[in-house]
Amino acid sequence: MKLGKNFIKIIIIKKTEVILLLSGGIDSTTLLAELTSQSKQVHAISFDYGQRHLAEINFAITNAAHYHVIAHHIIKLDFESISATSMLTNQYKRPINYQEVPLPQGPNETYVPGRNLLMLGYAAAYAEANGLKDIYLAVNADDGQRFPDCKPVFVDALNKLWQGCPNTEGINVLVPNILLTKARVILKSIELGVNLQQTLSCYAPLGHKECGTCLSCVLKKEALNQALR
Repeated sequence: MKLGKNFIKIIIIKKTEVILLLSGGIDSTTLLAELTSQSKQVHAISFDYGQRHLAEINFAITNAAHYHVIAHHIIKLDFESISATSMLTNQYKRPINYQEVPLPQGPNETYVPGRNLLMLGYAAAYAEANGLKDIYLAVNADDGQRFPDCKPVFVDALNKLWQGCPNTEGINVLVPNILLTKARVILKSIELGVNLQQTLSCYAPLGHKECGTCLSCVLKKEALNQALR
């Protein structure tokens, strides 16, 4: 068939659907902005696990709406019986003021046993049920120094496990920022136009206001100073 001179060819590009664990902090919000800039359609999953900083979910909701995710699920997980050792989930543990003591270089009082394992397990089940493959986790190199479930070896082990099961073969956890420092992630967030005022990176917030002294706040302050030099 001969096409007329005014024929306009329309190309429809199908967007890739992916899963993102969205906390409401700088790291996951930056990754959300990056995935959106790559024309990916995001299924965001946030978790209520009884964390002291539950206010972060409100920021996750705001950013999920801002970046037009295809779906946003808030999942309740019960950590009561396994997380008494963590300041994040034990309301009786007093947050350490890291403006007064050295920063920890390994596992510390903010580590929640099994948190990423359970969250990623849920994400893998969601992926299997919905025919999806890619699960994004927004961890960085600084996280890997202090949290064992943010290290490359942890992610690699999970991916090997899923490749060994017929139902989950092809599902992968992707960690594009795992070798970047927190400062470099902040630089990326600025490049992507992320509104950092609409993120919460605090383990002991006062309402929606960051405390400024917990581990997360002090690491954020150091990273901001490095990024903006």
